[in-house]
Amino acid sequence: MIIEVVEPDVIQVTALSPTAFEVTITPSPVIQVEATTTGATGLSAYEVWIAEGHTGSEDDFLASLVGAPGASPVLTWVADQIAIDGEVTGPHLTGEPGDPGDPGPAGVGVPSGGTVGQVLTKTGLPDYETAFADAAIPTPTQIGLGNVDNTSDANKPVSIATQTILDAHDRMFAYMQSSGLLWGGALTINGGDATTFDLAAGAAVVVDNYTDPEVPVKTLLTWAAQAGLTDPYLATADTVYVGILSTGVLYFVADDPFTNAQRRTAASFGWLDHVGRTEIEYTGMEPAFINSVAAQLQDFFYAFGAFNLEGNEYTYSALLAIRRTAGSAFCPNQNYINAQNNPHVLATNAEDPAGIWYFYRDVTDWVNDTPLGSEIDPEHYDDGSGTLAAVPTGKWQIQLISYYPLWEANDIQYGQAIYDDLASAESALQDSVEIDPYNSVDVFRGWLMVQQGCTDLSNPATAKFKSAGKLGMFDVQSGGGTGGEVNTASNVGTAGVGIYDAKSGVDLQFRNVGPGSALVTVTLDVPTKTVEIDLATTPEALSNKSTDTALGSSDTLYPSQKAVKDYVDSHSGGISASIAIAYAAALGGV
Repeated sequence: MIIEVVEPDVIQVTALSPTAFEVTITPSPVIQVEATTTGATGLSAYEVWIAEGHTGSEDDFLASLVGAPGASPVLTWVADQIAIDGEVTGPHLTGEPGDPGDPGPAGVGVPSGGTVGQVLTKTGLPDYETAFADAAIPTPTQIGLGNVDNTSDANKPVSIATQTILDAHDRMFAYMQSSGLLWGGALTINGGDATTFDLAAGAAVVVDNYTDPEVPVKTLLTWAAQAGLTDPYLATADTVYVGILSTGVLYFVADDPFTNAQRRTAASFGWLDHVGRTEIEYTGMEPAFINSVAAQLQDFFYAFGAFNLEGNEYTYSALLAIRRTAGSAFCPNQNYINAQNNPHVLATNAEDPAGIWYFYRDVTDWVNDTPLGSEIDPEHYDDGSGTLAAVPTGKWQIQLISYYPLWEANDIQYGQAIYDDLASAESALQDSVEIDPYNSVDVFRGWLMVQQGCTDLSNPATAKFKSAGKLGMFDVQSGGGTGGEVNTASNVGTAGVGIYDAKSGVDLQFRNVGPGSALVTVTLDVPTKTVEIDLATTPEALSNKSTDTALGSSDTLYPSQKAVKDYVDSHSGGISASIAIAYAAALGGV
């Protein structure tokens, strides 16, 4: 018999449940049957199953065809892809859209509300019709290793492309690295023979990235502890600097530290001192230590502190208000949050008038919580007592101005000393003062010298601003540095005339010592640095002189001198040496 089935227009398969499906054929198929020769009847599937050695009924046979239930698949939706249990499905099937189906139980279907590129994950039986309708599935691309070079190690093949990347990566780090000590390498005097030294175990790297920049050479050196090493310059140099070359040979430089070129040629360790030229007396470790270079750079940043780059100048605004110009400052890592490609430089805005935060010393600490102000205070200064002291009438103080760019805070420390005049204050700019640790990360910007009673900072007779340089350095007439002690001078005796006169700027001014009469001489003994006061003649000669000649006219004498002259005149026969000495002393006008 021949059965002919006419192809239908539509075959629709509808899922009724996870295990049942309904098939609808439109239009209904036409089946034509023609008689043919009938062959022998074959074995049924059940009979074949029995023939293979199984036992049981037909129900047992049908039950054997059903497998154990599989685990519910996990679907991961990615833009234009569907993955089931980690495997990307086949190509998207297209066709005419059908009638909307049953939405199914809660939790089944593709999650909504996502965005392109968002990964969504759900568990449970998927609604395949919805999943396939919402996601386009591209054909997977096959990716392989390509041309593999495994000549160096057959068990660890690496593609040529990967090896090229690794070589470039290693070369890049060789460009960035420099020669230096990684760990160990301590130098010590040998305990049994002080003419030799010991070298502790360690490691170093020597990098030549300058001879041929296209082919940098990096050599890693490690060594065990070594004892009794010879110093080749023991008898000829005071100090020898020690390092190691890429060949593993120790490298010695006499008298002077490694030059820039030598620090690239060898990894330096430290030095050996032998001033007596007979044995090693001291050793010191000052290596080019290159471990954690980035961290060492941060160490330097924070030790050196913030500094100004441009602008941020302070001057008067109006009356006792101040202003700050726009600028920029180098502040370690403070700009990282704004720009990772420019982490240290902060641009700063102008502020006019500028808010003021004042700081001064407490007895054991600092007062850091004064309210934000708007004017300079010329009436108080910091005497260290914990309470602001009143500035004496007409006296001057020096207030320190610093700036915290991250918050754009203008921080001012009250003066810690008082001065008689502007010149004295300006000459003391380099004198040391105590700095508030709270402001240690500030950019130091300068000084304000201000007189008690000042009401207008633009008046040069009562106020003067002095700007600091880029690194906090400054230019003063003395050309001094940033440290030192506060010096002064005074006459401490209770009688007589003091020789100290005044301090003008950094100049301590003293009065001269001069003779009050021709009978006294004042000379400087240069070798002994001594001012010598002596009589112009001997007492004996003075006693034999005519009083008129010796003493001159009484019109030019002080009262005490005249009394002595009158006494001498009354003794025409001469005076004693003691009287002459007394007279000479009286010539000083006492």
